[in-house]
Amino acid sequence: SVTGEPDADPIKPGPTIADTGTGMQTALAVTAAWAQLQRTGQGQLIELSMQEVMTMFMRTAGVSDWAQRPAVRRGNRGGAPTGMYPCAPGGPNDYIYIHVATSRLWDQLCTGMERHDLLIDERFQTGRLRMQNADVLREEIAKWTTQHTKHEAMQLLGKAGAAVSAVFDTMDVFNDPHLKVRGFIEQVEHPAEGTVTLMKSPIRMSQSEVPLQPAPTLGGNTDEVLAGELGLGESEIEELHRQAVVYSRSRQSDTVIAG
Repeated sequence: SVTGEPDADPIKPGPTIADTGTGMQTALAVTAAWAQLQRTGQGQLIELSMQEVMTMFMRTAGVSDWAQRPAVRRGNRGGAPTGMYPCAPGGPNDYIYIHVATSRLWDQLCTGMERHDLLIDERFQTGRLRMQNADVLREEIAKWTTQHTKHEAMQLLGKAGAAVSAVFDTMDVFNDPHLKVRGFIEQVEHPAEGTVTLMKSPIRMSQSEVPLQPAPTLGGNTDEVLAGELGLGESEIEELHRQAVVYSRSRQSDTVIAG
């Protein structure tokens, strides 16, 4: 309920936080239990609820009074001038997010925009005054952001030390130079889909690198599983295919359906 703008409907979050988040908490629990096993020699049962994990992620949203009244939606804005700002050329994802939590970050924002006049403007001298004049201040900052693309604005403000990020759409993510240099973005050849661009795991382990592989096609590993796991011979596997007991895409045209 806290996701979205104050005067609009609730909005579904984009990331699948519950799946990945619960997996991370489970991994942490397994690690903690393993450490205790080394000390005590005793194992233990681990049980997690996805709902409880998601509730834990909410601990800072209105935690002081959320049991008495619902926390409100706050949208993108925080303490002025924190918020989302439009950038050139004005597309649906051409935005930059600026976070100003301290006086130092305010100074660095103004420096990055080369708007030193804002630093001495009586309307914006303190955080309280910036909140009182939030709409006017937003207009001043938007005048600057709309003259730059989101990546230009991010680079200029970032060099000045401001806390800022371009709003990355999916194409931005898959073409991000930093992620490419780190090898996070990788292309895999799939037998049916061709070249597929994927994200690797963010977990980097020097002795446990697992290369990305394409997902198998339907029936693509049938013979391998029958031979390796069940110990069936080639003639037995052939007979199962002949009777259409098992399926293999590569053999589909040769399969005889048993009546």
